[in-house]
Amino acid sequence: PTERGLYWLDGEHARPVQVAGLAGDVVYSLDGRGETVWVGRQYGGLTRVRMTSAGPSATQYTEKDGLAQDSVYVVHDPGDGTVWAGTLSGGVSHLRNGSFETFTVTTGLVSNSVRAIDSHDGTMWFGTPDGVSRRSGGEWRSYRTRDGLPSNDGWTIDASPYTVPGAPAFFIASLMPRRSSSPVLFARA
Repeated sequence: PTERGLYWLDGEHARPVQVAGLAGDVVYSLDGRGETVWVGRQYGGLTRVRMTSAGPSATQYTEKDGLAQDSVYVVHDPGDGTVWAGTLSGGVSHLRNGSFETFTVTTGLVSNSVRAIDSHDGTMWFGTPDGVSRRSGGEWRSYRTRDGLPSNDGWTIDASPYTVPGAPAFFIASLMPRRSSSPVLFARA
């Protein structure tokens, strides 16, 4: 990519976020709530950016802090005070109370490459190139084409509660990955 970084919109102007090395790194994904955004980065791991009256401040988490891998492709904030970071080849790390717990194929994840994460009512869903994994109540269950998926490539997951007669449902879309090298912009309301 020729352009990198994270930008924030302050009134009329877009400004680069110049903390924790974000200006020089590729942003893979964003998620967050309120004044906090979590950033998944190509080289810099997972970063929490907080918007303050003085501008953005950041806390960066890397392998040295217990993160599975410094290349975080997807990040998910389920709204319970924790965050999930899906990596390119190291599995998924769950940050809770300042500590990471990592899940891989040896602990129940269908692939160590996590491309999509969503959640509903405490159940976590993970899209991978080898199928979709669900974690609920500490138990893992994986789904593949042999279970009826049209493809093992789980790129996008929406775990919102949809009503299907007789059963709850969620949606998985097998899509081409985004190939944009454009910088990412988020705006404060």
